[in-house]
Amino acid sequence: MDDRLVIKVSKWYYEDQVTQEEIARRVGISRSTISRMLTYARRQGIVKITVESPPSELFDFGLETFLESQFGLSEVLVCNCDPQSSGSVLGAMAADLLLRNLTSGQSIGLSWGRSVAAVVDAVPRTRDVNDLTVVALSGGVGAVKQGYLGNTLVLKLAERLNAQAITLDAPAILQQETYQRLVAEPAVARVLECAQTVDIALVGIGAVGVFSTLTATEYLAPHMVATLESMGAVGDLCSRFYSADGQLIDSDLDRRTIGITFDALKRVPRVIGIAWGQEKVLAILGALRLGVLNVLVTDKMTALLLKHSLEA
Repeated sequence: MDDRLVIKVSKWYYEDQVTQEEIARRVGISRSTISRMLTYARRQGIVKITVESPPSELFDFGLETFLESQFGLSEVLVCNCDPQSSGSVLGAMAADLLLRNLTSGQSIGLSWGRSVAAVVDAVPRTRDVNDLTVVALSGGVGAVKQGYLGNTLVLKLAERLNAQAITLDAPAILQQETYQRLVAEPAVARVLECAQTVDIALVGIGAVGVFSTLTATEYLAPHMVATLESMGAVGDLCSRFYSADGQLIDSDLDRRTIGITFDALKRVPRVIGIAWGQEKVLAILGALRLGVLNVLVTDKMTALLLKHSLEA
């Protein structure tokens, strides 16, 4: 093995972040040979890798492990950040997580809302992965802030990832007659079909009640919110409601909601949920018990409240 070339390849890969494919192209050898060179460099001590744990005040690995084991999650990210900056910090963490999980040819489904917007805003423009598709998972909520709308977020993320955007040009909740007509439309049916086959879903977890975006924007009338609460609803994912013990609220509202179902969401290989705040604790617990999430991103205060609720 040519140590001079091994050192050059190692510097390109570890210091300059050049991909193995690009290095192989530069030196005119196969990618598998580049991989063997990097393995050789580590074994010979040419490259020494150390993992520096971040300051303990930034992350809480104990809480992450606790929640992972309690709910069978593949990953939990818990950040100890100021509540005033939780959105931007958690958004950046979730954006890194999303990019880490992306490979060329995949499709990403998005719900809507403040939490998902925080993630999309933190995603940098990149062409590291190709042939991506971004899909809306549910219909729109008309009165919500423009930057939180599902279609707006789909278009923004698609632009940053140089991906195809598939928007859903329909309200989330309709009257029954309108619902039947719209779901029969080929354009709407196509989007709903694409939503069911995404590789990764990024979803916000909504609360029910006075703190709910659906309530604050008056998208749901007060009597509808009261009815949902009387049926045990504590949260929503993609505009579908569930109880604290993780059961779908089987209501007339659900039967006229346009968007991915919980059963379809459970079949998505990677579902990343992001939420924080005391008012979201019950909603997060219900979402975890629902069994649709396999990744959770939250802050330490919320994670502690989740832990205390489970231990009570």
